[in-house]
Amino acid sequence: MSSTGEAPPRDAKQVVDERVGGLQNLGSRALLVTMVVAESVALLALLVPAETTSSSVRVLIIYNALLLIALAAWRHTSDWVRRSFLYALLTVVLFRWSFAWYGADLTDTYIAVVATLIQIPTLLIAVFLMHQKRVGLGIGTSWLVTLGLVALAGSRRTVFIDDPLNDWRLGPFMVAMNLGLLIIVGWWVREREDFLAASREQIELIDAANLDPLTGLANRRSIHQHLDSLTRIRHVSVVALLDIDHFKAINDSFGHEGGDAVLCRVAEALAGAIRPSDMVGRWGGEEFVVVARGLNSSMADDLIQRLRSVVTTADVTASVGWTLWDPAEESWSEAMNRADISLYKAKESGRDRAISG
Repeated sequence: MSSTGEAPPRDAKQVVDERVGGLQNLGSRALLVTMVVAESVALLALLVPAETTSSSVRVLIIYNALLLIALAAWRHTSDWVRRSFLYALLTVVLFRWSFAWYGADLTDTYIAVVATLIQIPTLLIAVFLMHQKRVGLGIGTSWLVTLGLVALAGSRRTVFIDDPLNDWRLGPFMVAMNLGLLIIVGWWVREREDFLAASREQIELIDAANLDPLTGLANRRSIHQHLDSLTRIRHVSVVALLDIDHFKAINDSFGHEGGDAVLCRVAEALAGAIRPSDMVGRWGGEEFVVVARGLNSSMADDLIQRLRSVVTTADVTASVGWTLWDPAEESWSEAMNRADISLYKAKESGRDRAISG
């Protein structure tokens, strides 16, 4: 339920996870855009020289097509689909890398080696975006070592005997260079996880300071802050105090556990009856506060009757004292005191009624 009426109910972990999920989606989309742009530039470069082999062009066209499809569907797919696509890309790159070293002519080999070296960093970052740190490190390292072993063995082929690619250090160098990238990304992931943990703790502390632990509504401290903010805005507001009738009898009959359940049901009903810009909070005990700005007397009366009506869904009634508060003319404490006097009159008059002051 809402603590202020200004946002839907969310716990601290949910708030942080939603923000991180948005950042991850943004990062994933940015990564795919980068890969598409890089591949498109490579494709344009391949179309210029006449001696470019058709196999390299076909491979890059297929690769770009896959990336464009993924980019279009990325936001509408699950993590499982995204990871499956990533594994497919890793496999395609591995096969193309292997073919470059063992089955292609020199022109194709150069093209495939350069294209793969460009793709490796973005693919490694994608691995870390979609997996936990240790899993991402394991997948990335295994894939890199496989590529390095292929290059190490492939460089010894006879076709490369007089070619710069005939160098056993190419494979280990590529692995070492990209392992450095993995370590850097790993550090970033660890820092991100520490940041998330600290953010969750901070939001939990804020919630603990501003929310009633039983109902999840705003507590008295948070209500004071909200009223102070309305003082600066200077909108005429309705201030209403609601007291559950015969609550002591409920506790005596059903125990404090039963009384707590009633409080939670009433809190939920009240939170669902106000506008997003309004506030409902627990003032203390069985008393609740509702603050609604920008209402005239007729609209305020409709709101009070609606609040009394929704309370009955919890199988109880409530006495209500309310008043209109103009921040330009008085403090909120004066309006609250007037509402409290009206509430006292409602209870003295037989309860289950609303009186304005």
